[in-house]
Amino acid sequence: QSFLEKHGFGTGNTIETTVTVDPVSLGGVQTFIEGITPAPIEAEVKTTAATAATEQVLMELLQVEYEKYDAIIISDYNKGLITENLLTHLILLQQRCKKFLCVDSKRLPIFSRLNPNFVKPNYEETVKLFNLPYQYAMRNQQIELLGDKILKVTRARIAAVTLDSDGAVVFENGQVVDRCIAPDMPS
Repeated sequence: QSFLEKHGFGTGNTIETTVTVDPVSLGGVQTFIEGITPAPIEAEVKTTAATAATEQVLMELLQVEYEKYDAIIISDYNKGLITENLLTHLILLQQRCKKFLCVDSKRLPIFSRLNPNFVKPNYEETVKLFNLPYQYAMRNQQIELLGDKILKVTRARIAAVTLDSDGAVVFENGQVVDRCIAPDMPS
């Protein structure tokens, strides 16, 4: 019996963890850690709390599977699943076997120790990070001035700041390298 089967995991192309926690303490958790690999693998963890046991299962799963993936995507919405221990474990795995690492998180600075290749903050997260006023117009111009700061704070190579209906601004080496226009949506 394989490690994955022993822990109730299937096979496919995504590691997806869904953790339900006491709504009073954390408000619910749904976090995805995804990887892209030529030999697909899928695992799903369902538990009733973001406990030390959940943390341990995730660290063991990452230990076994990490090297098989070409990229790791961390979507963290600060609901309690990505703990300090799990982050330290990811740092050690990344040092041992460097992967293309993407982070989408409401708390990007804590992931800076991973030196991610790519980060994706949204407009609100970006203005909060730099204690800037929220603007309803000319948001792309406000964000375009922050490229170097965003990359320094997150220690990322590339950052794509999403601006909802205003599209997105992509930075590399502190410079704007792309401006994406959001498509018009039928009303």
